[in-house]
Amino acid sequence: MIYLFILYFCSFLVPTSQTSTITLTLEGISNSKGNVVVVLYNNEEDYFYNLNYYRKVTLKPTSNKLIVSFKEIPIGTYAISAYHDEDENEEITTNIIGVPLEKYGYSNNKFGRLVAPKYSEVSFSTLNTNVTNLVINLK
Repeated sequence: MIYLFILYFCSFLVPTSQTSTITLTLEGISNSKGNVVVVLYNNEEDYFYNLNYYRKVTLKPTSNKLIVSFKEIPIGTYAISAYHDEDENEEITTNIIGVPLEKYGYSNNKFGRLVAPKYSEVSFSTLNTNVTNLVINLK
């Protein structure tokens, strides 16, 4: 009997896998052309090089606002980028000097000058919350 009590007590010492939901509201969608692409990054290197992502969602815009939910996300630090791919070429279209011609945005509504903002500026934590609510205003 004492062994069952010890086993029961020790089960509380083992950390459980916790997850969270990230709910994102995208505002500022100006038309229903093309797709809206939302990318969730779970580390600085993938965000910086824009080669890998943790999750990606592509949606058809139906109004000036979209809501996206990422469910069962492990507790951690993340960053989100989003853009309105009006011409459906699967990248942000820019002019000759690299200024975006399509609307885009990042978590924490941070924007860089001629380059993407730093991961530290756009990252957020899902620690101590079951649902993380964010709003990104596309510009």
